[in-house]
Amino acid sequence: MPKLSSSLKWRNNLKDKQITTLISSIILQRKQWIPTLLSNSSLISGLTPHHLHEILLKTQSHPLLSLRFLQWAQSTLRLQPLLRSHTKLAHVLLLSNLSTPAKHLLEPLVRSYPSSSVLDSILRTSPCSQSRSLVLNSVLESYSSLRMIPEALESFRFIMVCGCIPSTRSYNAFLGSLCSSTQIRKAWSFHASALRIGAVPDGRTWSLLAKLLCKEGKLENAEKVLGLDCCDVPTYDFVVDCYSKKGDFKSAIHLLRVMIDKGLGPTFCTYGAILDGSCEFGDARVVGFVLKEMIVKGLLPMVPCLDYDWVIRRLCELEKTFCCRDVL
Repeated sequence: MPKLSSSLKWRNNLKDKQITTLISSIILQRKQWIPTLLSNSSLISGLTPHHLHEILLKTQSHPLLSLRFLQWAQSTLRLQPLLRSHTKLAHVLLLSNLSTPAKHLLEPLVRSYPSSSVLDSILRTSPCSQSRSLVLNSVLESYSSLRMIPEALESFRFIMVCGCIPSTRSYNAFLGSLCSSTQIRKAWSFHASALRIGAVPDGRTWSLLAKLLCKEGKLENAEKVLGLDCCDVPTYDFVVDCYSKKGDFKSAIHLLRVMIDKGLGPTFCTYGAILDGSCEFGDARVVGFVLKEMIVKGLLPMVPCLDYDWVIRRLCELEKTFCCRDVL
């Protein structure tokens, strides 16, 4: 009886291998592989997630073709791929510089599976350290964009344990997510840890650090970060807004002048922040100065033709309610 059982197992394995090899050949060799497979119902009727995984392994030399087959098997055959099939294909896609398809493949996983399962599967299906780093960084970015802070933190710790380095993109994504969630101490701790293991900051990083300093009330330090000349206009706007909310219009207008001197071009948002603050604190002198500057810069029409409805709508979009009230 054991010999018979072993023999049946061997035959079944051989049959499975023949099926996956034949389907893989059809996919790789025929442009119209979908009609061919559909016309062979006996070939695809008994397919399982394990068959699907083997087919993906046999077609991984053509990553986009593998991805298309995976999607077709899900939608047409109603097969639910194994978690390891997804992560293995993500490795293949990212090694082929196909980051966008890989991201779309991974995002449903991070929503559906526990982070520990996703990370373990990434490790088990990793063909090399390079692909492991690429997939882990992509997962960190996905968790960050979805504001899944605990999962993103676990991914970052996993990156450290595996001896990988956070990419600048995933580094900024998680730092931005922490900044938006007001977890300031955790953001600084992550930033320090990321730098220690080799993460490389860029202009986006410095902009986020300036915002973190503002949220801590350290506006002078934030202004020093702006002095590094690596921050964008929205970051200047953020610091100007913080100064204006404190009623420190001298510092806010100073930054306005710095922006002009650097050719950054203050926007409606920049002036609107100072205007809103001056309305809140009842500083008529600053209100008059800002309105004059906005008209000179072409951000507001001349007063006789001023479209108050447009101005109010624009200020409301920026949540500048104090100046909206005064305009009304």
